[in-house]
Amino acid sequence: MIDMRKVSGPVINGIDINEYMRHPRVVELRLVLLNEQIKREYGEEFAQNFIRHWCDLFKVNYTLIRGILNQTKQVLRLSLSDRTRFRQEVVFMGHIYKESRMHIAKRFLNLSSRRLYRENNGYGLEGFLTEDWCADLTDHVAACGIKPYKIEAERFLDEFEAFRKIVF
Repeated sequence: MIDMRKVSGPVINGIDINEYMRHPRVVELRLVLLNEQIKREYGEEFAQNFIRHWCDLFKVNYTLIRGILNQTKQVLRLSLSDRTRFRQEVVFMGHIYKESRMHIAKRFLNLSSRRLYRENNGYGLEGFLTEDWCADLTDHVAACGIKPYKIEAERFLDEFEAFRKIVF
């Protein structure tokens, strides 16, 4: 298993972004968006079975993961009230997990990649990533603010990221 906490990453605007890999907002956002992507690609029943079997395979508490996924509306609520902030959080999350902006735009935000790459759109990390912006991440935590939920989501994502690195 790859310990994602030991992966050193870039420093942007004086902020080591990998320190935020374990932030509750990033964890819940990653888990929920991963589930939404699987549902969009393969359907709801497949997504539910996949998550359940993945939890069984790696001895992750499915009840807690399901509890987080049941909070999908609350996790994605920011996409309705402050769309720019939500998109910035998704770009930030994607950058932490070393995904291209094109992948983020297509898979998570349903945007054209050109829109994310355009200058002056507010989605470049250098433009929005500040200490205050990072401090505000805590204000938007929905489910992973409770430690057992966060721990299980981290375990789930660690195993998934290890698998993703091997396959892709």
